[in-house]
Amino acid sequence: MKKRFTAEQIIGLLREADKGMAVKKLGRKHGFSAASYYLWHGTFGGMDVSDAKRLSERRGLRVVRMSASALRYEPRPDRNPVLRERIVALAQRHRRYGVGMIYLKLRQAGELVNYKRVERLYRLEKLHIRRRSPDEDPERGLRAVGPTPNKDPFRQRPGVHWQGDADLGVSPGDCLKAH
Repeated sequence: MKKRFTAEQIIGLLREADKGMAVKKLGRKHGFSAASYYLWHGTFGGMDVSDAKRLSERRGLRVVRMSASALRYEPRPDRNPVLRERIVALAQRHRRYGVGMIYLKLRQAGELVNYKRVERLYRLEKLHIRRRSPDEDPERGLRAVGPTPNKDPFRQRPGVHWQGDADLGVSPGDCLKAH
């Protein structure tokens, strides 16, 4: 059911009734019942519009399960702009360095920094080491594209039957034959 009156309108109606207008007459004029008036009087009686806005703000916060301090939170300004720029510069110069190496480079340069601070700023800048694909990796060489070969020699393949040592009379440790 949609509410027809806002908190500000209800407070205006309550003030009209306080000036001496009869509740029934006021209800007929604006389209609400006497029961609604007394319910509103219990909730909004004696409030100003600013009080009602604060009350509705609290109700709204309660509905979304959020604290008022979280609503009014303003983040602090960045205290590390120089360090942040230095981290970005190191990450661009040494593309294969991660957080640990950048932290070590900063320490070697004589800067006393906390590892967790470097890690946090590294992540805030969305820096990361780009992983090489197998085709680009010079140490591995190019890989064959396609299904991987079956590495388990005992897995059944169509048309191949393995004979164990019980059938052939071989001793343990000898090779198996496929027929």
